[in-house]
This record gives sequence, C-alpha cells and structure tokens, in this order.
Amino acid sequence: AGDGNDTITDAGSYDSTVDKLLLGAGLTPATTLISRNGNDITLTFSSGGSIKLVGEDAGNATGLEQIVFGDGTTWSRQDLESAYIAQQVAAGATTITGFNLNNDLLVGTSGADTLSGLNGTDTLTGGQGNDSLDGGGSADTYIYNAGDGNDTITDAGSYDSTVDKLVLGTGLTPATTLISRNGNDITLTFSSGGSIKLVGEDAGNATGLEQIVFGDGTTWSRQDLESAYIAQQVAAGATTITGFNLNNDLLIGTSGADTLSGLNGTDTLTGGQGNDSLDGGGNADTYVYSAGDGNDTITDAGSYDSTVDKLLLGAGLTPATTLISRNGNDITLTFSSGGSIKLVGEDAGNATGLEQIVFGDGTTWSRQDLESAYIAQQVAAGATTITGFNLNNDLLIGTSGADTLSGLNGTDTLTGGQGNDSLDGGGSADTYVYSAGDGNDTITDAASYDSNVDKLLLGASLVASDTRVGRIGNDVILAFAGAGGSIRLIGEANGSGTGIEQVVFGDGTTWSGQTLLSLASPVGTSGNNALYGTTGNDSFDGKGGSDLVVGQGGNDIYVFNAGYGRLEIDNQGGSSAHGELQLGSGLAAQTLWFKQNGTDLLIQGIGSMDQIKIGNWFGASNAQLSEIKLSDGNKLDAQLNQLVSAMAAFTVSNPGFDPATATQMPNDPSLQSAISTSWHS
Repeated sequence: AGDGNDTITDAGSYDSTVDKLLLGAGLTPATTLISRNGNDITLTFSSGGSIKLVGEDAGNATGLEQIVFGDGTTWSRQDLESAYIAQQVAAGATTITGFNLNNDLLVGTSGADTLSGLNGTDTLTGGQGNDSLDGGGSADTYIYNAGDGNDTITDAGSYDSTVDKLVLGTGLTPATTLISRNGNDITLTFSSGGSIKLVGEDAGNATGLEQIVFGDGTTWSRQDLESAYIAQQVAAGATTITGFNLNNDLLIGTSGADTLSGLNGTDTLTGGQGNDSLDGGGNADTYVYSAGDGNDTITDAGSYDSTVDKLLLGAGLTPATTLISRNGNDITLTFSSGGSIKLVGEDAGNATGLEQIVFGDGTTWSRQDLESAYIAQQVAAGATTITGFNLNNDLLIGTSGADTLSGLNGTDTLTGGQGNDSLDGGGSADTYVYSAGDGNDTITDAASYDSNVDKLLLGASLVASDTRVGRIGNDVILAFAGAGGSIRLIGEANGSGTGIEQVVFGDGTTWSGQTLLSLASPVGTSGNNALYGTTGNDSFDGKGGSDLVVGQGGNDIYVFNAGYGRLEIDNQGGSSAHGELQLGSGLAAQTLWFKQNGTDLLIQGIGSMDQIKIGNWFGASNAQLSEIKLSDGNKLDAQLNQLVSAMAAFTVSNPGFDPATATQMPNDPSLQSAISTSWHS
C-alpha cells in the first residue's frame, strides 16, 4: 500500500513459468477495483494507488499468471478476469466484454445489454430487455427464459468443431415456437412473448448455433431447426418456400402454384398440383412429380460437383406416355395424361439440369438417354429439321426428302438419306453417312480445332475410281459418276478448323483431307475431276479421266480430245441453248456415234471407250449446246436430232452393233447420208 501507480509489462514468456504479483498487507480482493482497456487490466486499490498489467489478455505469452493478495488469496489469470466480469455484473453494466483467455460468465441487467464473450467457452445470459449477445470463438452457451425480451445472438468465427448452444427456459418448447427467416438469419418467436434472432444461422458452418435445448428437454441441431421452419411453412400452406444452404430440405408445395428453392444441400422438392417452379440449388437434389401435378418448371443450376440430380415420376408416367420437345437448351416432357415438366438449361452444360429421370415403371434415363429419346422421337415423326445436343453423342437420321440435321457438340452420326440434305455435325469427331441415291447433300463441319477426326462413310457401291472431285472456291465437291448424286463439303479448303479429315469409300479405300484437297484441282487433270464454272463465259478442259463439268450458265466452251475417256456435261442455265463442245484432232464425223439415253445425249467414240454425256439434252432446251464443233471446222447444230434418229434406226436394224467395239462407221447409205447432211461448215 502507498506504492503509487505502477505499470507492469511482462512479455515473452513462451514457457511454462509463472510470473506473479505479490501484494502487501491491506491489499485484498475486497479492496481492489478492476478495470480494463483493450488487453490491459488495471488494479485500483481503495487505499490509493494502482497497478496496470499491460497485455494481460493479449495471450499466454504476455502478462502475469498469478496475483497473491495481502490476505493470502491467490488469483490465476482466469480468476482475475472472472472477478472483473463479476464486478461489472454487480455494478449493473449494460455493456460487458469478456476475455480471450477466459471462460466468461456474462449476465445482463433487466434492460438492454450488449454482452461479448470473445474467445473462450463463455456463458451469456441477457436477462430481461432486448439484448445483443456474441459469444465469440469456442463453445458458447446462451441462456434465455420466458420474458427475456427480443434478443439477438451473433455467433461468428467458430471454425472449429465446438458446439454453440441456446438453452431455453421452462415453457419454451417447439410447440410454442414460431420460426421465421430473413436471408441467412433465423428468428424464434415464442407464443408467450419475446423472440431470439440468430444472425447468420444459415450463412455457413462457421457462424450461428449448432444446438438449441428447449425447456422440455427437446434438443434441435441446426438441421432440425431449419427442417422445423420448412415444416411450419408447409403446414401453413406457404406457396413460396426457400430452403437452407446447410440443410437437406424437404420442400412440399400446395395444390396451387408454388415456388420452391432448396439452395445448397441434398434437397427433395415436391411441387404437388398446380404450375410450380422448383430449384434445388447445389448438391444432389430430387424432384417428385405425379400425374395431375400440372405444368412445372425445374431449374437446377450450379452443380459443379459429381452429384446426381434426379426427377422421380409417379405411376403411369412412362417413356411410352412421354413426348419430348425442346427450345434452345431447355427440354420439356409432356405427358399424354396431361401436364408437363420444363427442364431449364438441360443441355446448357454439365453444371446445369438433371442427371437422371426415373419413370413410374422403373425405367431410368440418364441425360444422354433423354436427349437420344428426343432425337428418336423426331426421327420417328419424320421431322425434316433435327438439332442434336451439346452434351450427347447424337444419331441423326433424315427422311426421304430434303433434311437439315445439326449435331452441335458431341461425337455425332448424321445420315441424311434420300433427298438433298444439309448436314452439320458441329464440334468433336462426327461421322456422315451417304449411300448411292442419297441425292445432292451439303456437309458443313466447322470449328473442329481439336485432334478429332470427322469422317464421311460412303455406301458399298461408291468407290474412289468412280468419284470425281471438284472445287468451287473453298468448297470441295464429290460427284459420283455411276450412281449420280454429289456431296459438297463446305469450307473444306479453308484451313484446319473446318471440313472433314477422312473419306472412307465402300471398297475400303480411305482418303485423308490432304488427299481430298490434292484431287480437288480447280483445273482439269488426267484423273477424275469435277469442274464448276460461273454464270459467266467459262472454258473447260478436263484433260482426261472420268470428269464432270458443270457450266452454271454463260456461253461456255467444253474441250474434249480423243482418248480423254468419259466426260459428263451439265450445261443447264439460261433460257435456251448456249455454249459449244469443241472436239479435238482424232475425232471426226465418221468416228462419233450419237444416241439418246432417256433425256441425256450420249456421244460415243467408234472403236474407243471415249464417251460424252450431255445431261437432260432432250428434257430442257437450256441444257443443250448451240453447236458441236470438229477440229476441221465442221459443226453440228440444228441437224443433231436427225442424226440421232438415223443412228437409232440403224441400231434397231442391226441390234448387235456396238460403237465401242466397231472398227469403223457402218457403210450404210441412209446412215452415211444423214452424217453428210447433218455436219456442215
């Protein structure tokens, strides 16, 4: 006593030693007032003088471990801090802050109090009045009795496995408790009056209480609390119910239009009758739908994990009674008994939509099964426009007419069938199937910037030796001489990002994309070419092989020399005959045989395999040439029909005649007369 106002700073004690303060005679707990400022604690003596203990609550490495009073009473650090709180309670303080290193017992007044426990296993009793309680870290206990007003509990920062609990007094039972929520906060309102707001109860495992003990001994976990809230909402017939992030919610709608949201957790949502909107949120959710439940919408987004979201369908709802439709990435199931379910974003990505549908007969569909079933229904219905899915390996099959098939992403197989079809497999490794008689198809395969191989599979009768390859701009065209028909590969010559990488013929011959491009010369070669002109005046020389030339209008010139082989000319365009066929040396009036074959004109070489076919000559005047000219200047124009008739008459009289095996033109007077009068200078 009488030693003045001292300051003690004792830091750096990271060992187990005990730093102590010895007080003289007359200095006892009863004559000592304790105050604090942050982590510093000050002892003030009624006889005068004081001692400031710097950092006494800053940590076990600082401050004193023991105080020995003049009467022999000994306080530990915890005794000191408990004594401070007891003095605050006795003085009726309305704001009390506990200590990090102590298990505090904080008791409020009959008014509005603010009690903060900081770290430590604290017990906070607000008492009457509207109190704010925060136990801080570790396992804290909050005590509330009937008549204690409207309290608020904020318990944050508990990243450990400790249990924070609320202990309720006599008369406060689940039956007398109404639960409400606002965002992540949950409020308990008691029928006898008063309430407790649990701040951030659903914000995460690091916040809120883990246990509530009612006055009748009933104990609720956090999940029990949240489930009880939902049960009360369901019982009250609420049409909008939002579940919890930390609970596996059981949400049940009314007979009207409901909005049920599960947030995170493994939730079960049953909309019931009426047109309901259901969203299970994250994790593995289950949606229940029965016949008569109306037109529901399911939005299940954000599942970036490997969990399975599923739809359970009731009795009578089977694949056979389900019609599948789509709009963009949304898929709708419509049932023959009435009602529907719209699956929002089912094809938007693996993070959205359902992974499983279980029908009333036990049939289970994966996402891929669902999408494949949609396509199968479209094919069976004879749809001419079918778009596949991003998340499925689609099997798209066209009709006998003109179809548009689009695979989007996925390893898709597209078969256009008969008719002039437009096919686009989209991304990944796609396969296109084409058979003889399938018409003039167009394949667009773009954006394949990966190492996948897009391939074209050709039917048994389509062989490389009978295939002409041509090019228009960056498009490559395969034209089939014997079977007819063609395939236009859009942008095949654009670069590695577009087109197909492999063509497989019916005889097993395989062309790479590079081989295809090397054959697709814009000018003729000695191989099999397909040459395409413009609407202007073009000149074509196939240079031998089995060639197809498409003039596409204009006064075009087609060159053919002896020994070239086979040439097919498509001269259709304009409104009347146009263009000319120029025949080179070795070809003369006495070496050419003219024949009508259907609507086509055939010109065959005598004693050779040379043959020229001019398509639809006898079917349309705009497919005819203005003239056919020999190298000696003689030409054939308006008299062509009489020459064809004369040669047809000779064939009828001489059925064994074959121009290809004959050694010379027959010396028949009528035939020779027709030749001499038809050709002129």
